[in-house]
Amino acid sequence: MKNVVTALFRSILDLFRPKIFILFLIPVLLPVLLWTALTAFYWTELSQMSLRLATWMLGFLPEWLGATTAVSPDSMGITFLVVVMALTVLPVIILTVMILASLLIQPVVLRFMKAQYPMVKPQGAGFTIQVASHLVRTGAIFLGLTFLTLPLLLVPFLNLAIPILLAAFLNFRLFLFDALADIATTEEMNLLLVNKKVDFFLMGVLTALLIYFPISFLFAPVISSLAFTRLAFIELQALRTSKEKA
Repeated sequence: MKNVVTALFRSILDLFRPKIFILFLIPVLLPVLLWTALTAFYWTELSQMSLRLATWMLGFLPEWLGATTAVSPDSMGITFLVVVMALTVLPVIILTVMILASLLIQPVVLRFMKAQYPMVKPQGAGFTIQVASHLVRTGAIFLGLTFLTLPLLLVPFLNLAIPILLAAFLNFRLFLFDALADIATTEEMNLLLVNKKVDFFLMGVLTALLIYFPISFLFAPVISSLAFTRLAFIELQALRTSKEKA
C-alpha cells in the first residue's frame, strides 16, 4: 500500500517536468477529435442503433424495477439516447486513448524510469509479438466486458462501480504488462503478479478514477503510465534485493 501511494504521488509530481508534461497532448487530443468527428458524421445511424440498444437493455429490467422507476423507452426519450451514446462511445475513446498511451508514452516513460532507477537492470524481452498480442487481447476483453455489462448500468451503484473497475482492469493490463515485459524476467513477472496483485489492482482503481473527472481525464494516460511503471520498478527492486539477501 505504501509503495502504491508513493508511486502515484511521485508520478503526479513528474507531470511538472517539461519533457513529461508535453506527452499528455498526444494520446488524449487525437482520439477525442477523431471519435467526435466520426460520431457527428454517423449521428443518424448511431442514433438508430442506440435506440435499438436501449430497447434491448430495458428488456433485462425486472418488472418491479421498471414499475418503481417508471423506466420505458417513451419516458426516457432523448435523455436515454444521450446516455446510451455516452456509454457506447466513451469506452471506445478511453480504449483508444490508453492504447495510444501504451504505444507512444510508455517507451518515453520507461527511459525516464531507467534513469531514475539505474540499479534495476532491464532483463525483459521488450516489445515482442507476445506483448502486441496481449495488447489486442486486452482491448478485445475490455470492449467485450463493457458491452456485456451495459444492462447492469441501469442498476444504482453498479453504474458507478462497473466503469471504474473496467478502466482499472484496462490500466492494470496495459501499463503494468508493458513495464514488466521490458525490465523483468518471466519468473520475476509471475512472482510480482501473484504476490503484489492487490497493490497493482489498487493502482488500477486509483488511476481509473482519474478518467471520469473533466480535468484529470487529460492527464490520466500519462499519470497511469508513470504510476504503474514506477510501481513496477519499486517492486522489482525490492524483489531482487530480497533474493540477494536470501
